[in-house]
Amino acid sequence: MMSSPLISTLLLMQATTSNNPGIGSGDVFQCPQVETLSLSDLDQETAREVHEAVCDIMTSPGFKARLTEKSWKTGCRRLPLLQQWSITGDELYRILDRDMAAFSLKSEPSRRSSTVATTSVYDLRITIRPERFEGWRTGDMARKANMVNTLAHEMTHLIPVEDTNNLFRFTDSYNWLPWCSKGSLVSYGVGNLVEEIWLEQQDPYRN
Repeated sequence: MMSSPLISTLLLMQATTSNNPGIGSGDVFQCPQVETLSLSDLDQETAREVHEAVCDIMTSPGFKARLTEKSWKTGCRRLPLLQQWSITGDELYRILDRDMAAFSLKSEPSRRSSTVATTSVYDLRITIRPERFEGWRTGDMARKANMVNTLAHEMTHLIPVEDTNNLFRFTDSYNWLPWCSKGSLVSYGVGNLVEEIWLEQQDPYRN
């Protein structure tokens, strides 16, 4: 049954924490709460499950260890001779802990066939295509992994440039350029890392 489109459906999910010492704002990594907007009952349940899965990973020692072992690109410069923007893994972890705010989540078809999800840093809202929600419920591991990756990726876009509320701190424009591969960018890197750990959790013997 669909929730009323006139009233935002509130589904506040408690922030998940772990016992690993945080290097950001407190002793534990705080995962942001989420509010769902006009989702069906099925999609609300899917949102809860995916949010919990992503937060369980982001608050784990394994995620911190892998994230902080390398540097990441915060964006991609169009010309290779320009200095590319980068950040250490330790600093990225601190920012994710400190600056990811509570957000709203909705499902809506995209105007562009290539766009899976969008984030408004001004409204703190993530919109994901219905196919991703449906894919999670099929039980297919690849489609479930895609949904985990998508949410984790978009959550990095919730963080604004300091002293603004409408500019992405971590961008992924020009990600097709050879000197700025997707995997090296914060948004894609965090999404891929969360997906990788999630798949390992499903099959501990996976290589």
